[in-house]
Amino acid sequence: MFRTRRALTWCVLTSSLLSCGSALADTFYYTGPSGGDFFNESFWNSMANGSGFTPAVGTINPGLGISHYLILDGDVVEANGGAGDEFGVDIGNGGGLELQTGSSLNVFNDFFNAQFEISTGATFKLTDADLTVQDDIVFRDSTTLTGGSIESFFDDIEFRSSNLIINGTNVRTTDVSSGSTSNIWVQAELTPSAGASITGATFFSNSRFGIDQFDMVAHDSVFMIDGDLEDLTTTDIDSATASLTLTGNSSITAGQIQEGVKLILNDSSTATFTNIPGTQVVTHTWFTNSSNVTINSPDVELILANPQLETGAGKVINGITGLSYADDASTWDPTTWNGTDAVTLKITSVPSAADPDFDGDGDVDGNDFLVWQRGFGLTNQSDNSNGDSNGDGTVDGIDLGQWQSEYGNPSNIVSVTAVPEPATIVVAMISLGSLICNRRRFGFEFSHTL
Repeated sequence: MFRTRRALTWCVLTSSLLSCGSALADTFYYTGPSGGDFFNESFWNSMANGSGFTPAVGTINPGLGISHYLILDGDVVEANGGAGDEFGVDIGNGGGLELQTGSSLNVFNDFFNAQFEISTGATFKLTDADLTVQDDIVFRDSTTLTGGSIESFFDDIEFRSSNLIINGTNVRTTDVSSGSTSNIWVQAELTPSAGASITGATFFSNSRFGIDQFDMVAHDSVFMIDGDLEDLTTTDIDSATASLTLTGNSSITAGQIQEGVKLILNDSSTATFTNIPGTQVVTHTWFTNSSNVTINSPDVELILANPQLETGAGKVINGITGLSYADDASTWDPTTWNGTDAVTLKITSVPSAADPDFDGDGDVDGNDFLVWQRGFGLTNQSDNSNGDSNGDGTVDGIDLGQWQSEYGNPSNIVSVTAVPEPATIVVAMISLGSLICNRRRFGFEFSHTL
């Protein structure tokens, strides 16, 4: 019933399997003492004030697929028991569990293998509450987490539903047993879906974060991974389809990207990889096999710590140009990286095609020179309207040189509203001649004259 694989897992089910069980279940509130037994039916009541009826004896048992909809409305409850591989809290098909603000549910037993599962067809909601479990935590269906925390002490946390919302929750696997690890694993069980919503979450794994056949998007979220970001199950690395996209101010810290996982960094996200050669089987670079990282914004930082044995330049992609660092280092800062040294990489602002049609009338002529002349020396330009032809933000001699080379040609960016204008070549040549006489003051020279 419960999986024992050590991973914090994210899985997806087809929409046909998703259902909300609360409508079919009797609802019961916990009305017992603080620290009371989760499995004691007399501690549950159909009314929050305890004035209703209790569930039938034997319907809330360890390892049983509970079909009730159970609510903790600020209570501290213990689900403890003896040994047994099947011991744990199992909310079955048609049932549900809701931990409201201030609630705490602790699931433990004598042999440190107590587990927690939300089965297919069940519902789980957590709002500013805490769920702590010794062993596996498995969410197979509708799961909504808002604030609060979820923690497994000795094993995995597995999200197996696309009907998933996480908003500001701390999700943590911390294996405190000697020599053991707990991982994060994201897997598509059937058909990947875009139904999951992850915002403001924090994921901590004391080993790996794995993704399999799933395109995960996280906004303003933090991933702290002691091991690697990887696909834990793939047998065909080159055809792996898993990806993790970070948006907003998200960040990730891990050892490597492995097994074909694609990391996509948007907005102001930051990624740090700390692989130390010699500590694992695959240790030669930050990015193994067909994995890679794509940077889609100049505000993104990619921090590659510790020198490596093999180059990673071809695995780092400038998403604006579509070229890797190995293909074109001129659009990166720095542009002298050898692919193995520790470095912090950012992409530079990529200029558009040179466009010295500064007045936007559809051709490059004397009027455009006058625009450049008035704007000469300006900085922090966002377009070419003041004479910045090459898009570097500054109106300077380079832009004038581009105007000179394009003089008489149509605009590189076709203007829909372009109309003819009077010839101004004489004015332009007079102004240009004056400028040549004073070129030392402006700090540039021409290779030829009109």
